[in-house]
Amino acid sequence: MDLLDTLNLPQNGEILSQGAEALIVKTTFGSRPAILKQRFRKHYREKQLDERLSSSRVKEESRMMLRVMKEGGAAGGGGEGGRRVLECPAVYGVDVRQWKIYMEFISGSTLRATLISLHQQQKQQQQQQGGAAEKDTVEDNGNQTLPSSSSTANTSLNTQGNGKDPTQGE
Repeated sequence: MDLLDTLNLPQNGEILSQGAEALIVKTTFGSRPAILKQRFRKHYREKQLDERLSSSRVKEESRMMLRVMKEGGAAGGGGEGGRRVLECPAVYGVDVRQWKIYMEFISGSTLRATLISLHQQQKQQQQQQGGAAEKDTVEDNGNQTLPSSSSTANTSLNTQGNGKDPTQGE
């Protein structure tokens, strides 16, 4: 049996990514575009332990998102002077028993995709400049290249605020 067969995913969903902990699906919540984060069973864990851990993580993650929203991270949220302090999608719904969080869809590329694009651009620049050391390129570009980590796949980069797209250079 395949992972997708075990999950109760919406029929109108488009799988955006899969990590070690969850599947990320673009879907709708009511009539609004949304993201579904669907955690899945870890078969290497004892079933009751896995259920307890996954339910706890869904609760804690949704609580953290709600806390950020309350502090000014959601669209129209409070924060300093009525502006968003930290971008955070609004939580539309949580299903602790099925390990699902429905949240606001925010368009943009993931941090991981942006970092990969920046790295590829820097490699092309190196080749055009005769293969300068990558360390020098990183310093010359203001340390724009960051080490990749598992969190880059679930972090969005919103460039609408300053109108600059970091993948397009300066």
